[in-house]
Amino acid sequence: MYYVYILRCADNSYYVGSTEDISKRLKFHNSGKGADFTAKRRPSVIVWLEIFKNKKQALRKELEIKKFSRAKKENKIFSVGTIWKHYKGITYIILGHLEDLIVYSQKDVWTQFSKNKNQKGEQAQVSIRSRNQWLDWIDKDKKIRIVGINKNSVN
Repeated sequence: MYYVYILRCADNSYYVGSTEDISKRLKFHNSGKGADFTAKRRPSVIVWLEIFKNKKQALRKELEIKKFSRAKKENKIFSVGTIWKHYKGITYIILGHLEDLIVYSQKDVWTQFSKNKNQKGEQAQVSIRSRNQWLDWIDKDKKIRIVGINKNSVN
């Protein structure tokens, strides 16, 4: 498996890369031995990840994303259906976004609601946070456990 990832650096800039071992690569970036860009902006955390079956596909996607503007990278990071794991271990799904706001729900609650949506009186449990609040909240303890994974990724 090969991974294409977007890191959020300490200065809130983004770095795009690809690797075969995501944990090792993040540690490398945060040790100051990785790319010059991330070495000067530590610590970095993964905010988006997509999995590919082969290196060629991953490199193609990495080059594509590297050309994106900041706004386009953020649209990818916060795309509908992206799964996030909170630092306390709870999994969330992004349902949408309006300008600077992220609309989300707990993944298991949303899945159950989606299955039962035709039941009378059923209500969705949805929350909203700004993009910056979202990243600070999801990433409170600065560990690798928080990763936004696109729903279309290879399982």
